[in-house]
Amino acid sequence: METIYDQGKKAFLIKDGDDELASVPFPFSDKDHLGQDLQMADAADYLFYTYYKKDVRELDYCKANVNTGIGGGAPQRVGWMIPLSVLTTEDPAIQGEQHMNQYAFYAYCHLLGKEEIMAQLVDDNELGDILERLYLDGCLLIICNARMPANVTVKHLELSLARNGYFSTSTGYCNPQISSNQELNLIPASEILKPDGTYVHDYIEDFLQHHVYDANSFIRFLYLYQIEEVLMDMEMVELLKDYLYLLEHNQPNYRKAESAFKDATELKRLEHVVENARLNSGMATELDRKCNAFLNSDPNSLLEQPESIYQVRNHIVHRFRKASGDEPAVKEICDSLELYLYDLLICYKLPKVNRPNP
Repeated sequence: METIYDQGKKAFLIKDGDDELASVPFPFSDKDHLGQDLQMADAADYLFYTYYKKDVRELDYCKANVNTGIGGGAPQRVGWMIPLSVLTTEDPAIQGEQHMNQYAFYAYCHLLGKEEIMAQLVDDNELGDILERLYLDGCLLIICNARMPANVTVKHLELSLARNGYFSTSTGYCNPQISSNQELNLIPASEILKPDGTYVHDYIEDFLQHHVYDANSFIRFLYLYQIEEVLMDMEMVELLKDYLYLLEHNQPNYRKAESAFKDATELKRLEHVVENARLNSGMATELDRKCNAFLNSDPNSLLEQPESIYQVRNHIVHRFRKASGDEPAVKEICDSLELYLYDLLICYKLPKVNRPNP
């Protein structure tokens, strides 16, 4: 079987030789912005990635931009994020959306090339029903190869996509603090990824795949806080390597090393992580407010990040008998902490080292 596009019928046809097995009408314009016919062959110039966002609406289609340069830089359009439900829309306003129709056309080319979808269409199933069954809450991120900035891959954008509620696996959850925007502005992560495209610690991948949400807010908090634990551990590992190098290659000063380790508390290491990232997250103020309210902090000595979340962790772990009575507040903290952590991971810089590079 193969799929072709019939310009006269304005439909995709699934054929077996000369036999037409199924016909799928294309509800959008099949012309580009210059009035030229769209061609299936041009879909090879695009990349297609499936993402899921809980309760995504067909109106949530948007341009996808990548922020490049220092501090994010000016957004550069690389493609579109299209809810799969919009591909079979009957809304004439959406059908007439210029530029998006081109990406919808290539989405059809991509999807109707899948054997599972083709087989169900041949069995007289409607495309909209098929997509709902196979990709509930699904979206297609469609990227034009030529527009993608150099040395940026979709893996670099994964944390920023999560920051906007899009995940490569269905989580059945979307952070209520995320709002739908007309454009999807993505910031590439850099040093949290190794050169091979994997995260510097396996837990980050594990979190995104399995632990983004838990109905129990205390369990969810612990999963979230493990990200900070991971980053603090990495700081300690590099600190140990530094002092081993100094002791092996310089005149040993054991007292100085012992004193440094005493000063390398969890909070100090966490402060180093945040300071090194030069984090300027819009969630920090909101997160501090929620943390201080939960801790019933003295109004004259309110805590700030990262100490505020560190003290929330201490309160939950060491005084759970008291903390357990205020789960709604912990849920609110988790909602802000999740977004704050995405910001931190995107801006993350590897620990500074005081030894020659290998």
